[in-house]
Amino acid sequence: MSVHLLPLPILIPLAGALLVTIYGKSGIRRPLTVPHLSWIMALFPLGALLWLISCFAALREGTDFTWRISWLPSLGLDLVLYLDSLSALFAYLITFIGTLIVIYAGQYFKGEDGVWRFFSYLLLFMAAMLGLVLAGDILTLFIFWEGTSITSFLLVAYKYKSEEARNGAFKALFITGSGGIALLAGLLMVSVAAGSTEFAAILDSGDLLRENPLYPLMLILLVTGAFTKSAQFPFHIWLPGAMSAPTPASAYLHSATMVKAGIYLMARLNPALGGTELWFWMFTSAGLVTMVIGAYLGLKQNDLKALLAYSTISQLGVMTMMIGQNMAIAFKALIIGILAHALYKSALFMIAGIIDHETGTRDIRRLGGLGRAMPVSYITAALAALSMGGLPPLFGFLAKETLLATAIHPSLPVYLAWVLPAAAILSGAFMLAMAAMLVTDVFHSPPGDPRLHGHEAPVLMLLAPVIPTVLSIAIGLLPEPKVEAMFLASAAGAAYGGK
Repeated sequence: MSVHLLPLPILIPLAGALLVTIYGKSGIRRPLTVPHLSWIMALFPLGALLWLISCFAALREGTDFTWRISWLPSLGLDLVLYLDSLSALFAYLITFIGTLIVIYAGQYFKGEDGVWRFFSYLLLFMAAMLGLVLAGDILTLFIFWEGTSITSFLLVAYKYKSEEARNGAFKALFITGSGGIALLAGLLMVSVAAGSTEFAAILDSGDLLRENPLYPLMLILLVTGAFTKSAQFPFHIWLPGAMSAPTPASAYLHSATMVKAGIYLMARLNPALGGTELWFWMFTSAGLVTMVIGAYLGLKQNDLKALLAYSTISQLGVMTMMIGQNMAIAFKALIIGILAHALYKSALFMIAGIIDHETGTRDIRRLGGLGRAMPVSYITAALAALSMGGLPPLFGFLAKETLLATAIHPSLPVYLAWVLPAAAILSGAFMLAMAAMLVTDVFHSPPGDPRLHGHEAPVLMLLAPVIPTVLSIAIGLLPEPKVEAMFLASAAGAAYGGK
């Protein structure tokens, strides 16, 4: 591939957002149907995905690509994009899940007016997320970081006439935006200490940064930005409120994008800033508390989306805890967990949207007995829930297996050595209970409200959750493909840094 084309994955969704906005504002007398519009809009993330796939062969071998343009030559500042296996993994998920979400949204919003706004916001958000994971310097990163906060605000507040949607969007913007300010301060301090704004130079300055007297302050500021974005305790309170977003937006924000931004950033910076006692305790303790609280609170929810939101918080805690461990297997667990979570969580959120769309409610207390009326949704939900619960032979089982292996930490004092395994087992039990509740209470138990009658969703609406579920089964059952294993190992190595 040509390095000069590296901005393409960002520019393609931007072009789609511009096109759909022009279409929506043009007042065409015979507008496209929403499903037809969604198929056209899906071509943009699909195009970005196909371009990224063309780089796969080089990426799995450990090759990386850098693109730069001079921004302020007098200050020596460039805008830089950087693609390696770690950033590519996130970019693949952003574009792949994004393509499915756009198609799903065409069925979800079928018959509604003004849906072009949703597609415009979604593609803008997608471009911002791609810019964030492809950023090669702190200025580019911060621009796209705040871009994700603004565009996610638009998605959450899409139903702007709803007070709940406005309040949820404002809370999310306030918390993540405030964290962004702390992040900027931390990134500037890191760049001054490293003598460069580019990640390549920062990642080569690990010893210099860790020995800097301001290292604790740098880390606190950076962690604040990352924790607010990725909903770590006590900043997790914005995530359940963001459930006022339409389900297609919730599925996208929770599975592959917004909440993974902080995870990506700290995995990216781990080779430069990780490996210290402060790093270990900050990430391990915050991740452990978030993991357990998210799982516990999830069991108390009656709304399908709220249950899934708290399970996301719990899994984000797991990923944060992995980043704190100075062991290669922890970063293998992190990469596997990111991929498994994206597949099963996108499927489960879209199934929740289908249930709401076809029955008119997400209240578990009113639902029940939908297995016969919605057989495809039932099978899809059951398989995705089994993956979430970490049961074999689904891909989620492999993620849980590597997590449990990581939980046995050799350097902890004896009196604390039991804490991580105990927390991992407790959280896993809660996740399994949530998965069981989702399947049995919705599809098996007698209906809580006999007046509710469900029916199966259209085939094209079912297609979007079925595809990631089938992939989760295939990855869990089929022999591990050598090329994919090399790519995931390369991504884990980029995050671990070979320490």
